[in-house]
Amino acid sequence: SSGINAEWPLRPGKNGCMLLLYGIFLLIIILIQLAGIVIAFLFQDDAESYIKEGITKSLAAYGGTESEEKAYTTALNLAQENLDCCGLTDYKDYSNSTLAVKWVAAGNSTHVPDSCCLKVELKCGENQGTKAD
Repeated sequence: SSGINAEWPLRPGKNGCMLLLYGIFLLIIILIQLAGIVIAFLFQDDAESYIKEGITKSLAAYGGTESEEKAYTTALNLAQENLDCCGLTDYKDYSNSTLAVKWVAAGNSTHVPDSCCLKVELKCGENQGTKAD
């Protein structure tokens, strides 16, 4: 005899009970994941519009001085630097931002955030709004 009991998972007792609980736990996790997939598929349009609304709100608050606006600014900068993008669709998305209003008031309507630059440097976004066209 090799000393291996091939029936150990099937015998009643502590090990069999634990194995049954583990199997039930895994089944529950798989069912939750499947439900999440179905829900994500059914509500993908709603999720997309919700995300776009959130990003649009963040773009409008970009460059503001309130703590929430600063958080939006930081999040957008990180996203744009890591994803190599600018705005939701393009740099023009910043035209109504808090910072753009300041730029226009100062006569600098062609600025974009520095995080829009391919190589992010201080003031690299100045006068870049017209070069992207």
